[in-house]
Amino acid sequence: MGKFNPNDNSLDAISLDHDFPLGLASYQDSIIVSHYDQAKPDVGGITIYDTKTDKKDYFELDHGAEQIAMDGTKLYVLSDNEIHRYEIGNQELKKEGSTKIELSKDSYLSGIFTRESNQD
Repeated sequence: MGKFNPNDNSLDAISLDHDFPLGLASYQDSIIVSHYDQAKPDVGGITIYDTKTDKKDYFELDHGAEQIAMDGTKLYVLSDNEIHRYEIGNQELKKEGSTKIELSKDSYLSGIFTRESNQD
């Protein structure tokens, strides 16, 4: 992962402690990174990287992490045909629930997105 400084056009490398970083999301002063190995679709993880302190906390998941999206303090993780919801706070990750999406035989979920909760 890299941190770009537009003032001087410099790029600083940020090394992560786990392989297969895939998705990025922003949350307060942190960057949320999903880790997903397509060869092991039932395994995933989340790193919360604090940009002010450089602290990295890793959370192993009991499912894949194909894509992530943030909405306030909620992190949504797409895994095959399920969307998992987590609460983020104080460099912690707490699972709140999951929703299984019933798909037809030849269908799959290709992505997720959120919009701000206060929108109509």
